[in-house]
Amino acid sequence: MKINDILAGISRLAIDTASGDIRYDGSLATGSENQISSISGDVQLQIAEGAGLDLNASSVSGDMETDFDLNGTIDDHTLRGVIGNGAAALTI
Repeated sequence: MKINDILAGISRLAIDTASGDIRYDGSLATGSENQISSISGDVQLQIAEGAGLDLNASSVSGDMETDFDLNGTIDDHTLRGVIGNGAAALTI
């Protein structure tokens, strides 16, 4: 599933799939609570440069990696921390 920036006027992003990859390319509203979930599949997130996230990402069996400048903790199955000003919350 590929979703491009559709958030004009939307204050919350929620994407769920049981099987299949998710790729989101867009922005997240300041102050929003957002959630992306895939039981079996990759999640790729491309957010505009300079965007702020409060990120809480975890995986039961898949690997975690980021190109974001994350101020927090990273290990094989979790990413937790703040990117930029942390203006939007995102749980993956």
